[in-house]
Order: sequence, then structure tokens, then C-alpha cells
Amino acid sequence: MKALILAAGEGSRLRPLSVNRPKPMFNICGKPILEHIIDLLKSVGITDLVVVVGYQKESIIDYFGSGFDFEVDIKYIVQENQIGIEDAILKSENELKDETYFLLAHADFFVDKEMVQRTIDTFNEFNADSTIALTLAPDVSRYGVAALDVSDGRIEQIIEKPVPGSELSKYAVSSLYMFRPEIFKLLKENQQLDLAINQLCKRGNVYAAIWEGQWIDVEYPWDTLTAAQFVMDRLMKEGSYISKDAEIDGKVEGPVWISDGVKIRPGAVIKGPVYIGKDTFIGDNSLIRDHTAIESNVVIGFGVEIKNSVILGSSFINRLSFIGDSVIANNVYIGAGTHIINYSAGETIYALVNGDKIDTGRTKLGAIIGDQTTLEVNCSIMPGRKIGNKVWVGPGVVIDKDIAPNKRVFVNQAIQETDM
Repeated sequence: MKALILAAGEGSRLRPLSVNRPKPMFNICGKPILEHIIDLLKSVGITDLVVVVGYQKESIIDYFGSGFDFEVDIKYIVQENQIGIEDAILKSENELKDETYFLLAHADFFVDKEMVQRTIDTFNEFNADSTIALTLAPDVSRYGVAALDVSDGRIEQIIEKPVPGSELSKYAVSSLYMFRPEIFKLLKENQQLDLAINQLCKRGNVYAAIWEGQWIDVEYPWDTLTAAQFVMDRLMKEGSYISKDAEIDGKVEGPVWISDGVKIRPGAVIKGPVYIGKDTFIGDNSLIRDHTAIESNVVIGFGVEIKNSVILGSSFINRLSFIGDSVIANNVYIGAGTHIINYSAGETIYALVNGDKIDTGRTKLGAIIGDQTTLEVNCSIMPGRKIGNKVWVGPGVVIDKDIAPNKRVFVNQAIQETDM
């Protein structure tokens, strides 16, 4: 069986993290999201992959190549203009039209192997026209929602992004589908995936594969924090890994993954679950804790505290800083004494995304900082703020608004972000 992976989009809601990389290439614990998905498909025996690429496609193709090094075979389909998933699916018709059936997966989710296998098994059990993975969601208005015949699990109808309060159920359409090649004909006729699926539903042979466990769609920057927790909990399920090449003079508690070339200085404490990538330096008396994922070649200075954060490669966090519930991109410089405030009186924290005010659903959320940004000494960042790529922030600035890319910000002159 082949799998079709949709990896063409930019992921605009992930900005500034998606400016210099497509969303599927965002690293989580040493691997791009797309590699985690490929590993997931391999775990159920799927190694023949068709990957639709578009935005910054070279970064995906250069990394994965033919798939040989990843023990899969990859055929790439290019979607030059990212005009929707319907067009992306139709671009793959020539590769999949002769298959009996195929699995379709988005390139931005995390779930357990069991769910993928359940989607396939349900399809085979009922000899279905289609199977759709559904998951419980507190707010299904972000997704498609399914009306179910609870007696046998048949899907009666899909409604895409229903108006809040009008939902048919709490079961949201997730990122996995089983289709037969007939879907290409229906997409051409209906132009929208939900309408094509509803035409199949009228026959009474579309079934739900329901998952009530954890399911993570990486849509917003803070979703990468949840994804990192998910990966670490499974990576360290059987215990810790500490490379023989690591130099550890500090204290390590709980499950950890410590890679080659890591140096942990005296007085530093690592309280797992924590992931530390290759050649990272953890300075004296630092504290790294609570599902922090640090990628390769990062330098953490004296007395720094980091909790529940994702730090991408080659960043430098200077002494006596605090980083909490934050996402720091590549080549970021954070000056000494900088503090990211991650709590707002117990209320959920809002963030701006493409000009819309979004409730993150989190009572703790720090900053999202883009690539190649510099914060000079003693900066303070208020909860939920986003700072774009290549920003320079002067000493002592209190950042209480988002900052667009390529800005220079002096004392208390933060600029409202509108085009990040």
C-alpha cells in the first residue's frame, strides 16, 4: 500500500517559525516533523510514499532524497501554487490511480502507531469506500466535524469548520484517511474534499476510526511545545539515553536523552523529561527541566533556567536568563538577564496570528522568537508575544507587543506585528 503525504503548504499560522522552513521541516527532538510521520508510517509497514511538496520544496527534497537513507521509497509531486489540499491530492492522481486504495496523511500531526493501524484495519474490516480518523476535540470549529451512526460507526456527513454551537458531534476530522482512487473523480466533480466525502457517505460505506487518545495537530507555534512533550514521553518510555561521548559534571534526574558531544558543567541540573541535541553546552548552575527540547550546537550560559521550551539549533542563551514555555528558533542570541514572562494571573493567554486574536488555551505561554534575532541584556518579554526573524532589540526593553521581522527596537519602542 502507498501513502500520500501532503507537505506542500507553508504553515502561515506557524510564523515566524515557518518563514525559513516549511512546517514539515520544523525540528522536534532531533528530527523534522515529516521524519516523525515517515517513522510512524514505517511502524505499520508503509514504505512506499508519495509526497506532495511546494513551499521551500528544496529543503524537503534535499533532506530526504529518494528515501533510501530512511528505509522508504519517496516519489515527489510538486504543487507549484499552494491553492488547497484538493489540488494537492489531484496532483497525485497519476501516481495513485492504479492503486486499489491508499492512505492519505497530512504532514503536521503526531499520534500513536495504534491510530494509524486502526484506520487501516477499519477500512479493511468493512471493505469501505473510505475510512476517516476522528478524534475528540474541545473545539471542533477549527476542523471538520463528523455526524456518526453510533450503532456501527458509519459516517453520515462531514461539515467543514462548523459555526460554534452548531456542531453535529465532538468528533473532529483528523489527518488520516483511507481512500480508493475514485476520490479523484469525486474531487473533480465537487471541488472540495468535504463535499466529495459526503457524496461517498450517501452510499453508507464510509466508516470512522475513532481515537480518544492524544492527537496533536501542529497548527500554531505553541503546538510545537505539545508535540515535543509527546515525542519525549515516547522516546524515553523505556528509560534514559546518555551518549558515552557526553561530558556530564552536573546532576541528571529523571528520563533524559543526551546526545553526542553534549557538555554539562558543574552545578547544572537536568530534570527530565529533557532532550539535548548534539554538541550543546549547558553552563554552570543552570536548570533545564519539564519537557525542554534543545537541538544541536546550543550554548546555555551560567545560571540559566529553561522549562517546557523548544530551543532550535545554534542559539545562545546568556547567563541568568529565564526561558519558560517558549519556542526559540535557529541562531537566536539572548542577552544576559533576559526574562520571558510565561504566566498571566491564571487566565488563558492570547496571541496574534495573521492579525486575529487567538486564545491559545494555555495559562502558561512565553515567547515565540524567530531565526537570527538578537535580544540584548536585561530584556523582558510579556506572555504570548511573537518576535519575527532578524530582529534586534536593545538593552532593557520590555516587549509587550509583537515585533515584525527585520525591526530594530530601542527602549520600549516595540512595534505591533501585522505581517509576520
